[in-house]
Amino acid sequence: MSDYIKQVKWTEKLNSQTGIRKGVQTKFCEKLQTYITTDVSLLHSQVPKIKTNFVNEIYNLYPLLTNINSKVAEILGKKFHIDRLTHSLEHTNQHWRNMFDWNPIDDDDDDENYYKHLYNRKGSYDSFKQEINSQAFGQLKCGLTSSLLPLREIEIAFNILESALKIAKDNDGELSYNFVGKSFDLTEDVIVSYDEIEQFISENLNNFISKFDI
Repeated sequence: MSDYIKQVKWTEKLNSQTGIRKGVQTKFCEKLQTYITTDVSLLHSQVPKIKTNFVNEIYNLYPLLTNINSKVAEILGKKFHIDRLTHSLEHTNQHWRNMFDWNPIDDDDDDENYYKHLYNRKGSYDSFKQEINSQAFGQLKCGLTSSLLPLREIEIAFNILESALKIAKDNDGELSYNFVGKSFDLTEDVIVSYDEIEQFISENLNNFISKFDI
């Protein structure tokens, strides 16, 4: 059995600017057979409708995405609190690295352990691109059904895109893998290309931003 959360006791009211609420989380640790408590900050799914001015900070927080289209900084910097974005991007980065960062855990790992880590614990290069398309641009396509700027979908999508770009940049020229045909037993080595990922994201991102008068 894995650890599970028993409850969260709120210690502060929901912050009207960030949409973040702080509390204390109680979790049962299976390994230790005891309950442990930790301080947590959790995002409300509804983005507060506020006007802000964090444009310069956005260039530092999303350097790769704003390099593709500077309007990213205007959207995030004028519609979101920087503390909220810092918090949500950190969690997205961690989640995507758990799925797709193909670098070995330890540079001293031998080849056998490296490939075990690469193939058994990380998604394939093709699935990396598919997830960018479905999870990020799927969110943005859903948002296009509204005449209003879809803030929650933008937050999720832009966090995914920046995280994906960072992974591609860190792994540029390094090995990943794909499955051969429809078999999940056979794999082949492929080289990660940052230029390829950047080009794919650029075309779709620019198309989305052009739909709104920003």
